Amino acid sequence: MADLRRTRSPREAAAASEAMVAGCVAGSIGQLVGFPLDTLKVRTQLQASPSMALFSGWRVPVATAGAINCANFGVYDSAWRHLAKDVDDDVDAPSHVVFAAGACGGFVISPVSTVISRVKVLQQSCAFPGRGVFDVCRSLVEGGGMRSLWCGFSANFCMECCRGFYMLFFVGAKRYLGGESKDLALWKRSLAGAFAGVASWVVVYPLDVVKTAVQAQNPQKGERTSTREMALRLYRDGGVGRFYRGLGFTVLRAGPVAGVLLPTFDLTLYFLRQLR
Repeated sequence: MADLRRTRSPREAAAASEAMVAGCVAGSIGQLVGFPLDTLKVRTQLQASPSMALFSGWRVPVATAGAINCANFGVYDSAWRHLAKDVDDDVDAPSHVVFAAGACGGFVISPVSTVISRVKVLQQSCAFPGRGVFDVCRSLVEGGGMRSLWCGFSANFCMECCRGFYMLFFVGAKRYLGGESKDLALWKRSLAGAFAGVASWVVVYPLDVVKTAVQAQNPQKGERTSTREMALRLYRDGGVGRFYRGLGFTVLRAGPVAGVLLPTFDLTLYFLRQLR
C-alpha cells in the first residue's frame, strides 16, 4: 500500500515534464511532415477520387499533435521508468516494459485522438468540403448526437494501444544499431525511427482501414455501420487485400515521419536533461 501511495521524486517529475515538452515538439513537426501523404492514404482507403487539397483538414491534427504527443510520450516515459526502476534509458529497459509503456501512452490519448481522427477523416475525404472544424463537429452532433464524435473508438483504441509496437521497434532498432540511446549517431536514430514507423504501420494497417471507413460515415445521411459490420463489409468487398489498400502511401509517409519524429523526441529530451 505504501508503494501505491508513493509520490514522485523531484527527479521523476522533472523527467516526465521533459518528456512531455520533447513529445510536444516532435509531434508537431512529425504531423506537419506527413500530413499530405496521410490525406492521399485516407482518400485511397475510401476509394475517393484524387484531390489537390492535400492539406485539407490540417489545422486540427497539426495544432493538436503537439498536445497529443505531449501526453503520449509523457506517459510512456513515466511508465517505463516506473516499471524498470533501476534503468536510466529506455534502451536498457526490458522489451516487455517498453511495449507496455508504449501501450499505456496510446491508452491514455485514445479518447481525444478518436475525435481528432474523426474530424480529420471527414475533412480529408471531402465529406464536408469547405467546412471548418467547428462546422463539422456541429454537423456530427446534429446528425448523430455527441456519441457521433467518438465514432470508430474501438478500432482507434486498439490502434493507439499498438503504440507499444511502435516504441518496441524503435528501441529494438536502436539496440541493434549499437549502444545506448545517447551515444547513437543522428542517422542511426533516423533509421531506427523510419524502421519503427514502417514496421508498426504494417502491423496495425488493417485496423486503420476499418477505422477510416467507420469514421468517414456521415450521420446526416443515416450512415451508422458498426466497426464489426464495416470490417465484414470490407472483407466481402475485396477479401484480405482490401485491408491493405493504400498501404503504399502509408509506408511512404511512415518512414520519413517517424524518421523525423522519434529522433526529434530523443534529441530534444537529451538536450533538456543536459540543462538540469
